[in-house]
Amino acid sequence: MHQRTTIRDYIVALLSANISAGTSVLGKLVDGLADDQIPAVVVKARKDTVKQLLGEEPIEYQRRLLVSIEVFTSGDEDTLNALCDEVELILLKDFRLSGLATGLTLVDTLLEADTGGEQVFWDGMILIHVDYVSTFG
Repeated sequence: MHQRTTIRDYIVALLSANISAGTSVLGKLVDGLADDQIPAVVVKARKDTVKQLLGEEPIEYQRRLLVSIEVFTSGDEDTLNALCDEVELILLKDFRLSGLATGLTLVDTLLEADTGGEQVFWDGMILIHVDYVSTFG
């Protein structure tokens, strides 16, 4: 299993163990969410950038993984803000992800309303960089 998958799965487990009761936390989303799965958090590894190649064998890559954490709620903007704050605080308390990462940086938090149906849903996206080192050889 690639380290980015391990990191994503760790974030899912960390959030699942610490987030408010009743919130679904998923690492894979194929068909969208049903109403009974909201509030929900979906973690995705988006982009893995090699920052620097160091030395000879074994070869070490300094990597930066862009992770999106999508947050879905019903209700109002304050409900979404509260859940996004909770996610951010959980991550910042374990910013090395129990040794999987050398650091974690909050990049952006985006919030928007989805008013297309009978009920207003709120979508948030938290973007984080996870820095880590992988070794080959």
